[in-house]
Amino acid sequence: MIASILISFFAMAALDFVFAFYTRHVMKTNAAKAGMYASLIVITNALVTLNYVADPWMIVPTVVGAFAGTWLAVRLHL
Repeated sequence: MIASILISFFAMAALDFVFAFYTRHVMKTNAAKAGMYASLIVITNALVTLNYVADPWMIVPTVVGAFAGTWLAVRLHL
């Protein structure tokens, strides 16, 4: 249970960082790097989704991870 909570939290936080890098490279029209980050978005999103589909309570750490990841990415000016 603890492992699932940590996976949901950190995978969602990481997903927010990946989105930040993806957006940066789309804006710079760097297609190869944007494509790489798009692939990471799909992989990370699949991991998070599979985790909370198996247990709906995992939505809670996923939401907290989304907030924390976005907050940290903004604070670090990514």
